[in-house]
Order: sequence, then structure tokens, then C-alpha cells
Amino acid sequence: MDFVHWKLPKESTFKSMMGTPKIIGAQVSPILGRKGFLLFPFNATNSSVFFWEGDYKTHSLPKSSFPENTCSIDLIDEGKDAYYRNGNALISAVANGHFEKVVLSRRIEVQGTLDSKTCFAAMCHMYPDAFVYHYRINDVEWLGASPELFLNVDNEKVASFSLAGTRLNSGNSDVPWPSKEQNEQQYVTDFVLDAFIKSGLTDIQVHDSVKHSAGAVEHILSVVEAQVNPSFNLEKLILELHPTPAVAGIPKEKAIKWILENEPHDREYYSGFLGETGTHQRLYVNLRCLKLEGRGISLFVGGGFTKDSDLDAEWEETVVKSKTMMAVLQKMNNLAE
Repeated sequence: MDFVHWKLPKESTFKSMMGTPKIIGAQVSPILGRKGFLLFPFNATNSSVFFWEGDYKTHSLPKSSFPENTCSIDLIDEGKDAYYRNGNALISAVANGHFEKVVLSRRIEVQGTLDSKTCFAAMCHMYPDAFVYHYRINDVEWLGASPELFLNVDNEKVASFSLAGTRLNSGNSDVPWPSKEQNEQQYVTDFVLDAFIKSGLTDIQVHDSVKHSAGAVEHILSVVEAQVNPSFNLEKLILELHPTPAVAGIPKEKAIKWILENEPHDREYYSGFLGETGTHQRLYVNLRCLKLEGRGISLFVGGGFTKDSDLDAEWEETVVKSKTMMAVLQKMNNLAE
């Protein structure tokens, strides 16, 4: 049976809905006020938009630690050759002024078996500050632990994250970020601010940037907030925001076109967004995720190319990002780092 399970950041419970979701169009306004769970892909032309409608059940998280040796995996393809080939092309395109930034993703192919129910429980315990989810549609499953809020909207306030820059978690908030990462994060902040303005929001507050820990890695985060007003158009904000420069690029439409034409894989739901709808929208960017289909396990990660990019450093950033999901697989497979 199809289902979706999810845990909001810092919560000790998870929610679930059972049954086959509806397929809806990319215009999401008809469902935004209805209670349910929305699943939106990176590109709605290539993949369906799904919506589970109705009430959800709330469950306590398992208190005991999860068992190990509940998966058997072999890494079969990291996609390095294609990533370097496309990365070199992007560095040239940015240098020639075609883009300010483009996010290049890769798919890590793993073969094996995985107890997905146990994996979801493991992720909830390992990443308590993340939005953790697990869903199945037509025998295909996705799981993820996202550090990035897409939109939090209630009757009074609208909030979104400007999240960029990635490095291993140092445990020291005083370590300065390189200028490349700071510039990337400023791109996202400016983009989110512009989307807020275009959707009718005023009195917008951009909080000072802070370090945002996400398991083994950390990012630069600024929270962008505004008060809801009569001229605010939520659907317009969603369409303006998605996909942000944190997962696509600048200029937005040109970057999307490049990604669709050049990445050797379909992102599907990676770098889309998902979460609760109703009187309170809690939507998250679908990052740090994996797809299960048969004996195939696919992990998705990406990195942003700008004028300051170094190809080896960009590859290493994707390796760092992959640690979120690889740590889960390794723990369950009782593997050493």
C-alpha cells in the first residue's frame, strides 16, 4: 500500500497517511488550504505532483536504538566521470558570463537491500533537527532528512530559509566561511527576498546568518520572515521560490534548462519540495535523500558552480553531502567509515 510518513524538526513524534495519493497539476492553489501532504518534483513537466488529502495519524518515535545489519549494499557508481565533464563545461559557461551560478547534481548508485521502515526510524534518531520522511508510491520508495525549510506559512507569518555553503561540521561557530560559500548564500538570500516582494509581502526581515548544523555537515543559514497581509499570494510565492538558487541557479529559467539538458539523470523528486498543507503549511526542500526501487538504491547530491569554483572542491562538497545518507546505510550495514 502507498503511504507517507514524516517527522518535523525537533519533534518526538511522526505523522502518517495511508493510501494512494492524487495526481494534481503544477498549479497548487486548489489544495493549499486543504489538509494533507504535498509532494512536488524538481520539474513538474517530467514528474507528477502528488497529494495525500485528509487527516493524518500521529505516532511516537521508537525509543530503542535501531538494529544494525538490516541492509546489504555495494557501491557501484558514483558518477564521477559525468560530473567532471559537466563541471568543466559549467566552469567555462560561468566564466563566459552565461550564468552566475548553476547547481550540478549527481546520482550515487548503490545495489543491495534495505529495510526502509527501519531506515526511517534510524534517520529520525540520527537527525533530530531535520525534516525526515519516507513514502511509497507504486512500489517505489523515497527517504530523506532535509535540513532546509522551503516555506512555513500560517495565518500570521511566512518564513523561508536561505541555506547554502557546505563543509564538515567543525563544532566551532567562529571558523570563518570562505568567500565563495558566503557569496553563494547571498545569492539565495537575495532570491528569496525578491520572491517575497513579488508575492505581495512587505515588512520583510532577513535575520543575520548563522551556522546551521545538519549531522556531519554544516551550512550558512539566514531566516527570511514576513507578516501575512491581504495582498499576499501564497501560490505565487511557491512558484517564484521553486527551485531556488540553492538547488538550481541564476538566472533561474536558464539554469533549469541547462540542468534538464545536461545532467545524465532525471532528478525526479530530489530538489523538489514536500510537506504538510492546510491552515499551516510546513514545506521542505527535498535534499539528503535516496530512492529505493527493487534492489537499486540511488542517493542524490549536488553542488553549486560559480565564478570561484574549483572542480575538485565541488566534487568533494558532494562527497561531504552524501555522508548524511551514507552514514545511515553504513550504520545499518554495520560498516566502518
